[in-house]
Amino acid sequence: MKMIPLDVTMRFEWSARETQALRTVGRVGRLLADAIRHVQERDGVFVPHDAVAAIALTSPGLFTWTPRQVRCETKGEFTTGETVVDRRPGGSPGRVLVAGDADIPAVSARILKAVASIA
Repeated sequence: MKMIPLDVTMRFEWSARETQALRTVGRVGRLLADAIRHVQERDGVFVPHDAVAAIALTSPGLFTWTPRQVRCETKGEFTTGETVVDRRPGGSPGRVLVAGDADIPAVSARILKAVASIA
């Protein structure tokens, strides 16, 4: 089992430069770029969380993986439902491979290539 945490996907904040690159990869890219532009105008940023996770499944070599203990918090007063990853030094390895880093340019290029293949 693999997990891509938000602290990894948040490194993929797309600016106008990435949106413009998306616009150049065909009809679907233009449609996505228009939708993303609205999110960027509203939020100031767009992060392709799901696309990054999809690339992690198809190209796991672009990420570094560490076996970690992962649990879903069920009793926390403020954290019920949160996924908790044990990243303490010296902690016992778990059964979930958690991404810790990614080749950001290569993953972004794969996302563009995937969108281009749809058009």
